[in-house]
Amino acid sequence: MAVTEVKNPQDFHYRMTTDHRGRSTYAMRWEIDTDDQLMPAPLVAIAAQATDQGFASPLPARWASYSFQGATDPYAFFKGNLQLYKPEPTTKPTRWWAEGTYEPLDEGQQSGAANTDPLARPIDYHTEVEPFSEVIEEDKDGNPLLNAAGHEFTDIPEEQGFYDVLVATKNLADLAAVVALQNQYRYSTNTDVFYGAPARHAKIDAIPSGQLITEGATSYYRVQIRITFRHKPWDKKYLNQGFQVKDTNPGSPTFGKTDRAVDFNGKPTPEPVLLEPDGSRLPENTVGNYREFRVRREVAYSGLGV
Repeated sequence: MAVTEVKNPQDFHYRMTTDHRGRSTYAMRWEIDTDDQLMPAPLVAIAAQATDQGFASPLPARWASYSFQGATDPYAFFKGNLQLYKPEPTTKPTRWWAEGTYEPLDEGQQSGAANTDPLARPIDYHTEVEPFSEVIEEDKDGNPLLNAAGHEFTDIPEEQGFYDVLVATKNLADLAAVVALQNQYRYSTNTDVFYGAPARHAKIDAIPSGQLITEGATSYYRVQIRITFRHKPWDKKYLNQGFQVKDTNPGSPTFGKTDRAVDFNGKPTPEPVLLEPDGSRLPENTVGNYREFRVRREVAYSGLGV
């Protein structure tokens, strides 16, 4: 099985379109003859790219810049969006047509995106927003949001808004590199300053990967790293309250033990009571406090390479 000829068909109609920025897109067609009607399309496409077979117009390699009949355009690239089919499967079963386009780089792509080595291409960046709705636990000064009696509101205060998200997409050589990256940063928060965000103000939940991609002799995976930012740490905070209170009086026979919180009549309280940081009961009409927990792994994001 082999490709015997690659050329632009005689009835090919040259097509070019230009966008509002003056960048051109070129629609092309190649005629590919083979010596075996059973030659599969992927092998046809690979063999048609050979430049050492003397073909009249070999199929371009992915990310080749536009060149046709002496005309060139260094800003239009063959991205590999190729359609391969047989125009006359009955009368000429060994002939294929390949159709594709040379296009400008996408928004946000750098010139290095056209590098023929997928592992040398620059990282693609863009930003998104992630909507959120969360319970408001404290005011801007860190004071708990409590009613005049020092208890939580019946209607829980909520805030709605958006988090900023940085999305970085990069190519990795093999599955081992993908898994290593995932294991290092999954469900983590930053320990260092990252894009201006202080420690624990940026987080990564997961790092998904696409399927294996092969370009010529190079195979790679594309992974997407999503870093979400917010103005306060990604920690868990809970109002320090409960139905059990701790005896912190050293002279008490029950010192260090906990017991059920009771009201002035000695009956169990129907609601949780506010606690001191040491677990004892807060006096009535006293502002409460929060217990804060770091629940995410903390990793230096400087090693992300983004």
